[in-house]
Amino acid sequence: MGSEEEELIRRIEETRGWILPEQEFMVRRDIEFYRRHNEKFDHFMTRDGVLPRKILELLYIVALCVRLPAGETQTYIKNHVRQALAHGATEQEILEAVELTIFPGGSPSMNAGIKALMEVLGEREGAG
Repeated sequence: MGSEEEELIRRIEETRGWILPEQEFMVRRDIEFYRRHNEKFDHFMTRDGVLPRKILELLYIVALCVRLPAGETQTYIKNHVRQALAHGATEQEILEAVELTIFPGGSPSMNAGIKALMEVLGEREGAG
């Protein structure tokens, strides 16, 4: 793999705090496609807009809970919970954001968010 792919993988990990195996696969197989996709993500998540990063992460958590309350989505929700905490969100702020998902998405959506929050908090307690 060339240094161009390695650099993009490093940037994704640095900006997002993670890289999914599917993302790394795409970088290695079609770097031009994934570079363009990543530019869009970076624009929305790192631009100097009026919404702070912690709020953007809370919005991602809520959207993922409502849109995809399935097993695979747990990875995505947990990644954004970690980033929300890293960018200053409190456990209570995340919990209250997740609680909002019960009306548009029902209990499965809310439970997906609660499960992700519980797992991330468990990881943090285990690391501490």
